[in-house]
Amino acid sequence: MSTICEIKVDFLKLAKEFAGRWVALHPDTREVVAVGQSAKQVLDSALEKGVEEPVITRIVDDYGTYIPCALASI
Repeated sequence: MSTICEIKVDFLKLAKEFAGRWVALHPDTREVVAVGQSAKQVLDSALEKGVEEPVITRIVDDYGTYIPCALASI
C-alpha cells in the first residue's frame, strides 16, 4: 500500500540557485543536502551524508507549466 504525503518546498527559490540540476532534500527539514547532474549522484551523496531517505527532484529553469514531483519512500 502506498502512502501519499504533502511536501511544501519553495521550488522557485531552488530554481534560482540549482536550475538544471538534481537535488536531494532532507525529508524532515527540506534542507538541500546534495546537488548534482543525476538522480543517482545526489542519492549516493545524500546517503554518504547519513540521510537515509532523501527527497530527490530535478530543478527546472522555468516552473511556468511544470508541476514538480519529488519522490520519497515512506
